[in-house]
Amino acid sequence: MYLILQLILWPLRFAAKNFRALFAALLGYSIIGIAHVATMSVATRALGAERLLHAESWEASAGWITATLIATTAGAFGGGSLSQLVDKRGRGIRFLTAYLVVYCMVALLSSSGPEPTLLRQETPTLLELVGSTVVRPLWVEVCQTLGAAAAVLFAGRMVRRRQEWTATGGES
Repeated sequence: MYLILQLILWPLRFAAKNFRALFAALLGYSIIGIAHVATMSVATRALGAERLLHAESWEASAGWITATLIATTAGAFGGGSLSQLVDKRGRGIRFLTAYLVVYCMVALLSSSGPEPTLLRQETPTLLELVGSTVVRPLWVEVCQTLGAAAAVLFAGRMVRRRQEWTATGGES
């Protein structure tokens, strides 16, 4: 009975002990999502929705792949920086990176190969371009997620070094 109670209470203790780090990771992931949607919105307006996809299909073009890689990397820099600022111990960075790596593994394991190409009848909306409607190669998903994890770690390390540098009075 005691063991069962401990197993039930463990997640609550973990969440209470790491609340700031979990909040920092959630905030960082939100920044990645917001930056992704904002950058894809700019790309849609600049290039046009028709140029982001291949003609009459939902397959991603080189423009869509480039825009989404830039969007995710930029968002990951912002998310990693903000996560480090919220949780100065760096645990939020580790939680966020671990989540992104697990997400990448799930994407790899759940991939079922090439999807049948559906014909699209109209100009796609921003929600369809950002969502899961677009058929993209698996390597894009993997590069995007692992690149975001690397950018989160890099941004967190930059902010942490800056924090340490200012804490010592700017002396080398």
